[in-house]
Amino acid sequence: IFYLSARKSLEQHIDQKMVAIGELKALRVKALLNSIEDRTIEFGSDEYIRNKLNIIRQEALLEQDSVNAISKHLKNNKITLDPDIAAISILNKAGVVVASTIKSVIGSDFSDHEEYIQITDIGMTVFTHRPHFTEYLGINSLELSAPIISMKNGEVAGIIINAYNEGLIDKTTNNRKGMGNSDRSERWRQY
Repeated sequence: IFYLSARKSLEQHIDQKMVAIGELKALRVKALLNSIEDRTIEFGSDEYIRNKLNIIRQEALLEQDSVNAISKHLKNNKITLDPDIAAISILNKAGVVVASTIKSVIGSDFSDHEEYIQITDIGMTVFTHRPHFTEYLGINSLELSAPIISMKNGEVAGIIINAYNEGLIDKTTNNRKGMGNSDRSERWRQY
């Protein structure tokens, strides 16, 4: 009877601990998502990007100084802020990529991408796309988009898309800091 009682008590304790660990991991993922959403909104409100986006014309995108300037700005001043960002792209109002850290994607039409649709058609202030395979990167990624508001008229002038490596979520959930030791083999080695 003592054995059964102790076993049940230990199982309840372990179950409670596992639930607490699950809740902690969920809170970490939520905090991470909030952080990268804020970063995407912040990047989209960058005054330099907003000014240059107003100058860009549709014809001969790759030859324009403003396209090169924004792409360089994204590479030198934005993507370096977060090692988990795989790429940053700027779309114009029509959904065409006008600047990017990936040169080969400039000029591509993203108007059918969910990141574009949710901002332009639905009017979201930030959109987080579920992790998916991103063709132009060749990896699974988590993409976030936010509007770029024109300084001239206050309307949506374009969209910024931050593509994060999908491993970012795994890195966050696999971080065991503050969780103690839940591995049975490690506990038994202590005795």
